[in-house]
Amino acid sequence: MRVAAKTWGGDFYKKGGGGAVWDGFAYDPETNLVYVGTGNAEPWVQKFRGAQNVDNLYTCSIVAVDLTTGQLKWYFQTVPNDNWDFDSVQQLMLLDLTIEGRPRKVLTQAAKNGFFYAIDRVSGQFISGAPFVKVNWAKGLNDSGRPMVNPEAYYDTEPVAVYPTGGGAHNWAPMSFNPNTGLVYIPASYQPYTYQADEDYKPRTNGDVRTSIQPRQIKAPAIGPTAPDGVRGGLQAWDPVKHSLVWRADGGGGIGGGTVTTGGNLVFHVVNDGHFVAYTADKGEKLFDMQTGRTGMAP
Repeated sequence: MRVAAKTWGGDFYKKGGGGAVWDGFAYDPETNLVYVGTGNAEPWVQKFRGAQNVDNLYTCSIVAVDLTTGQLKWYFQTVPNDNWDFDSVQQLMLLDLTIEGRPRKVLTQAAKNGFFYAIDRVSGQFISGAPFVKVNWAKGLNDSGRPMVNPEAYYDTEPVAVYPTGGGAHNWAPMSFNPNTGLVYIPASYQPYTYQADEDYKPRTNGDVRTSIQPRQIKAPAIGPTAPDGVRGGLQAWDPVKHSLVWRADGGGGIGGGTVTTGGNLVFHVVNDGHFVAYTADKGEKLFDMQTGRTGMAP
């Protein structure tokens, strides 16, 4: 707490703070570490949190805690001083991957902010990160994995359209990994979200307003794969080593239903409009599609 407090400012503790844990969680018996994803800083709009250009630890982070002692071993923050509700609580998947010719024990996350991360799960060292959807709030990641934030993505009372959406490029819908194909299957959302700050902070709010005003468009080039026009979301087969999109199927999204993949070269996907779909895991060929008549939110 002493370390974290130095990275906040003003009277933030009267307004929110943040860092809630509500989804991503994993345990590695080899390292005796528990890995937890943490939520965004509150209020959303950083100008209401009391200080600019501070990291707001340990929000929007992945933290590794020793199971026996409870001590923090390492942390990795995906979005310092978050301004866009980009929690980092999404599913944490522990994989053994061969990267640049050597085996690595990694922790992976397809984060709400649109980047797919691979982190050394023993040391916490950043290995790689790449956008798996269209991203314009950041220009990329530096060598330590810290985002190079696009200044145009900051907002005040003038609304701005930011990719990915506030609901996240990937949210709670489970992704899955097939060791035979080497691919991760991610339910992803592609739409932007309009952010606009309130004139003044109102207690127990996020500090933002919902608006129908035409938002300002970010002029700097976006990064990451661009989805077809009009498609809100889909299933993405992502190569976590080559940082590339191998195939994509339309339908679903980051807060819809999840995925399961099998040794029989199948990947099953529940779409939030009720469709239950099966594809070939290697090529994404659709093999089965059934409308269940129920909202497809199940994992």
